[in-house]
Amino acid sequence: MESKVYEQVKSRVSRTIRFGPQIEAPFKSAEKFLRRHINERLKMAVLIADIAGSTKLSLELPSRVLATMIQVFSQEVTMLVTAHGGYVLKYIGDAVLSFFPAEYNATIACNATVRCAINMIDIINKAINPVLVDAGYPSIQAKVGIDFGQNLVVIYGKSVEESYVDIIGSAVSMASKIASIAEAEQLIVGHDAYIMLDKVLQERFVELNLGVYRWGFMDPITRDTYKLYLYNG
Repeated sequence: MESKVYEQVKSRVSRTIRFGPQIEAPFKSAEKFLRRHINERLKMAVLIADIAGSTKLSLELPSRVLATMIQVFSQEVTMLVTAHGGYVLKYIGDAVLSFFPAEYNATIACNATVRCAINMIDIINKAINPVLVDAGYPSIQAKVGIDFGQNLVVIYGKSVEESYVDIIGSAVSMASKIASIAEAEQLIVGHDAYIMLDKVLQERFVELNLGVYRWGFMDPITRDTYKLYLYNG
């Protein structure tokens, strides 16, 4: 089953390199979900996946090559997020911002988010990069930040059906900060997500101590440095 998934990804990536993106932008599903909850605070796990070293790549690579790599990355991350029950809200440059609603069970949502990220790194290495390299492209390395909490659904305009809708709050803010300090092929989760994971997944993480100069964000409840956990297989 696993090899079949790899072959499907390889085939889709190959077509993307040759003909362009193979899927439509996924934002309508996320927007449809959020529009049912305008001005509400929702519990959700937030996953932000980014291409490591993208600034350096943007300076070194021809525009067409960089654009294709970003298209491949965003497309395959989107497919994985959707397959694990999440929603892709938007693309931010070469990063993908997605969320996993936790309306009924926070552990299920956080487990799905982490498993999505684990599969993401695996598929990049075993299915995406072999095709990119064979086509003469550089390989991709991802970095992923995840956290859990409440986010407010905000609409910017008077039309519930048409106006821009977004999420703001601690989970999306912290996931963004975590992704920004993660290194290539690192999956880091914040404490609020970690404590929601089942024991089997928790055991695959180690506490990460970065020092206050690299990570100085405080836990608003304990007033101690907000804890981070690194996926360790």
